[in-house]
Amino acid sequence: MVWGAGAAAAASAAVLLLMRRYGGTPAEEFLDRTIHHETRLATQLEQLTAYGWTVLADRLVPGGEARVPFVLVGPAGVVIVTPAPAAGPWKTAHDEVFLEGRPLGTWVQTRWWEATTVNDAIGAAAQDMVFTGPTYPVIAVPSAQSGADIPSHPRLINAIPVIPYRHIIQGILDLPAPLPREAAANLAVVAGRVCVPAGVKQSQE
Repeated sequence: MVWGAGAAAAASAAVLLLMRRYGGTPAEEFLDRTIHHETRLATQLEQLTAYGWTVLADRLVPGGEARVPFVLVGPAGVVIVTPAPAAGPWKTAHDEVFLEGRPLGTWVQTRWWEATTVNDAIGAAAQDMVFTGPTYPVIAVPSAQSGADIPSHPRLINAIPVIPYRHIIQGILDLPAPLPREAAANLAVVAGRVCVPAGVKQSQE
């Protein structure tokens, strides 16, 4: 079964309500905010379907249990969108980026590992469909409660675009788009087979 962004948003909202009911540690509260940001972003990304994109929400990286929030497949190829885990504040010091005081170096490197792993797996599974990538990682930045963009976030972190929520649709549409819609739809089928929904056990072949 292929889950859309709406189904993922509903599942995330259920977890969010349970966490708010019972409270939690600072780490759990951090996860609470992450789920909240993903739910908001899921609603926005649904707009991409009108432009020939498929939104695969709450997926597993092929070959393991690592989860990615959104795998987008469309005329530009494959884009993995991950919300920044908080709205801010951002700080750069000694070539390191910090978000709410947390260093993002390892977190950002994980985004590249996800993109590379997904890219290679889709390429191997595409068979007669030629797919050489690239698969783009993108970091989406939630807005502040006031609705204004956080001005302190960098435009790029380790060559990964950092895009505010309210610009994310245009940011995706601005990517080079060499694939016709039919080819993008076929690629989405392959991506959906390779990146299974989270919670679905992957076959060991």
